Amino acid sequence: MLLNIRDDCKKFSPIDYMNQFAGHRPDNGLGITMISNLASDIKYLNTFGLNIVHITA
Repeated sequence: MLLNIRDDCKKFSPIDYMNQFAGHRPDNGLGITMISNLASDIKYLNTFGLNIVHITA
């Protein structure tokens, strides 16, 4: 399964977010934590003012 998400919000890398909190789960970010545990691969790109996330499960 492949999920592609694109938005024009402020720059936000879920990969950097998860690396920042490696080893302990923050009080927020439950959705990102659940998806990262289910995904086999997550790729992030910010281009032309868009956040683009490719999630493979």
